[in-house]
Amino acid sequence: MQLLRMFFGSPFANLAVIVSGHQQMFVRLLQGCLRIYKCQWASGEQKHSVMQTVKKLNEIATERSVAVPTELQKQLRGLLSTTRLSKQTGQKWLKSTFGPRRQMASSHEEPQIVDAYQEFVLLLEQKTGPEVKAEMSLLVDVMFSPELLYPAQTAGYQRAADGGFMQKLISHTKKLLTVGEEKLVVQVLTTLQSTVEVFQGTAEGGQAIRNALLAWYFCHTSSPEDSQLVVLPRHTKSKREIQSYLDHCKASDLVVDLVMHGSSQEVFLEGIKLGIVLLDEGNEVVQQSLLRRFMSSNCEAFFHEICDHIGEAQAEIKSSYNFNPADVGSHGASDMNLPNVSQQNGVVLPQLGDVRASCDISSTGADQGGDTTISYTQAASLANSLPGVTLTELQSAALGQSQLPDTAQVSLGATSQHESMIQAPMSHSGPSMDSAELLCMWPILRFLQLMCENHNKDLQNYLRRQENSKSSFNIIHETLSFLDCICGSTAGGLGLLGLYINERNVELINQCLATLTEYCQGPCQENQKAIALHESNGVDIIVALILNDIQPLGQTRMELDLMLKNNASKLLLAIMESRKDSDMAERIMYNMQPRQLVETGCCFCSLQLISFTDIR
Repeated sequence: MQLLRMFFGSPFANLAVIVSGHQQMFVRLLQGCLRIYKCQWASGEQKHSVMQTVKKLNEIATERSVAVPTELQKQLRGLLSTTRLSKQTGQKWLKSTFGPRRQMASSHEEPQIVDAYQEFVLLLEQKTGPEVKAEMSLLVDVMFSPELLYPAQTAGYQRAADGGFMQKLISHTKKLLTVGEEKLVVQVLTTLQSTVEVFQGTAEGGQAIRNALLAWYFCHTSSPEDSQLVVLPRHTKSKREIQSYLDHCKASDLVVDLVMHGSSQEVFLEGIKLGIVLLDEGNEVVQQSLLRRFMSSNCEAFFHEICDHIGEAQAEIKSSYNFNPADVGSHGASDMNLPNVSQQNGVVLPQLGDVRASCDISSTGADQGGDTTISYTQAASLANSLPGVTLTELQSAALGQSQLPDTAQVSLGATSQHESMIQAPMSHSGPSMDSAELLCMWPILRFLQLMCENHNKDLQNYLRRQENSKSSFNIIHETLSFLDCICGSTAGGLGLLGLYINERNVELINQCLATLTEYCQGPCQENQKAIALHESNGVDIIVALILNDIQPLGQTRMELDLMLKNNASKLLLAIMESRKDSDMAERIMYNMQPRQLVETGCCFCSLQLISFTDIR
């Protein structure tokens, strides 16, 4: 480990090509260090040495823009955050316990104490985790059926039956906000969310304590064997029935009140999550309760809060991008190693000369009589990037049956310098998905989608226009503007989607597309028009997502690229669904030629054929 730290700290390792040219070897080093750290035989001092090496490798990966797999990044973040927290806690514990004697601990002893403390905490979590989970599940059962705590036909049984306890709990939760008890509100909301989830069992220790508590609370005995006779109502009901029960207890009104209150980000987020739990699988009862609440009282603040959070997320995105697409034109494609863009049939496509520059294309190979055939994968990926060259010509060249025309002769390899330059904007530009403004966007979009689930036309129209409010907020336009922003078109980068769409935000973009699709399905013709004719040219964004290459996402995670294009295609179908006129179809085809769509489909079919051939 010391040798690795010395190497990556030496001037020889400062050359970018040393690390970027051996990306796979670098990733294997990281994976090996993590495996050694998790070994039980490693002592505290050895684990400390491994952790220092992992920190050094992580710094190198960040500075040199080394592509690290997503799963490995999650493991690194979890390990580093846990270590940092344990170190801080350990230092406080040492200071408060030993006082002046803390100076007696050597530099080698402190890491051992911290690591031992961390191992102790993890051991406690493993031992007590199942028991805590079992106790929490029983607490949810008590909240759902408090009448079972009392003998039948008693006054306590009657007061707690028919949802009386749950209604008072929800009403009390609203009052807690007015006195500033936000932490307690979050705990209640988390417990309410768990009510819909049926307990599926746990480890042996957890099941034993659950049986004992069941017998204690519901059987009025101390015999765990009697717990087998207890049949809890929550476990006999379906998810839809539990959702309807919570709605009867005014849980849907609680969601609206929490959002309207304008409280902290944590309370807002937990309130939206409770709404998602209530609306999951498109519960029509909850949908109608929300609509009645919107229509019967002034809920202008509800939609105002939703729009404010969407606006804050857009502002966070715009302020976080440190790559300016205008630099491509001012510095030239050769300086940025990025292709200039040209407009052809309304769709942004790279120019052939710039594709040559970005893919290390030159006439050297042809002049020297070199091989100018290209691989099958390269042919498919260039199908939409070479105007004037048909897919058949590309496929023939890929199979070695012919050569490309002189205007499209391609050298087989792209230099590692080009790959690092293409990936650099991806790793350094764009907002952090851990920011508070963006963390709440996926729940908001999912909540809005579930409000319109099962083609609820009343809510689809109400989200577009609130006729009973003084100020109406068009949620459909706000959602489309967010898609416009996160895809980079507001910064003038619609032709450079790969600089803005990556593994970090593609899930959020997919949810945004799914929400917009749900707005239109049914169909809701007014929402179809709102999306197609919006000033942000939303249709152009969707068409670009389908036709344009999204690199390097398409190279590193093709399944995410295909899923994104699939969701964008579904949205286009939803916009055209059951239209008696041709307005929507003409608007879509204005920027998309049939030939381009066919060749894009053929491109991805070819890639699937390649994958199947490679497996064989």
